[in-house]
Amino acid sequence: MTFQELKDSFYHSILSELRLFAQTEANKNIYAIAFDCNSEVGQVSLRYGSNAHFKEISKNFHKVSKYYRPYGRYGLRGQQYDVGEFVFIGSLEHNGYIFLNFDSDTSHFFDSYYYHNIGDYFGEGEPIEGFDSGEVLNRETVTPLFQEMVIDCINRLKETGGLINTTEDFIIFMCDLQNSPEENEELLKKTVDPKLFDKLMAESEIKD
Repeated sequence: MTFQELKDSFYHSILSELRLFAQTEANKNIYAIAFDCNSEVGQVSLRYGSNAHFKEISKNFHKVSKYYRPYGRYGLRGQQYDVGEFVFIGSLEHNGYIFLNFDSDTSHFFDSYYYHNIGDYFGEGEPIEGFDSGEVLNRETVTPLFQEMVIDCINRLKETGGLINTTEDFIIFMCDLQNSPEENEELLKKTVDPKLFDKLMAESEIKD
């Protein structure tokens, strides 16, 4: 398997999940989709923010507003773009949790990622040590390759307009549980137009 073939497999797995989501009643006025990642163990979840969901959670903003103040511009709109407030997308469910349904190649990569970063292997066959296209998989390379795969997928999804019912200022981005807020902000800028990002963040300041 080449690295490009892995990226193709990952993209098609995500696209299949979004097509299923597009058929649900929740697919309305989606303003953001986030790839919520954990680069320590090589995990990714897909989550969305919608106008309807934000309207509901913002009713209790006064209870959590203090947690948004340290970041300056992250007021009520900061809560709107807080991935922790987003809703999960996925066709698999276990013990009340929602998961993405990946194909065998993508699952093999994630099992191998865990092996190279953590040291344990729970997948089938042998862990991937490298790709036919020359990329080597080890503790130093797994995270950059993982990030490249996700960002490639995001950029390709931008070309599938019309699948998801989105707002005018819809954004799609990657964030990482292991990153600081500042690092995630820089990661977001890799897939969001800088002018749109500045507009959204400028509207996030708390007004006492």
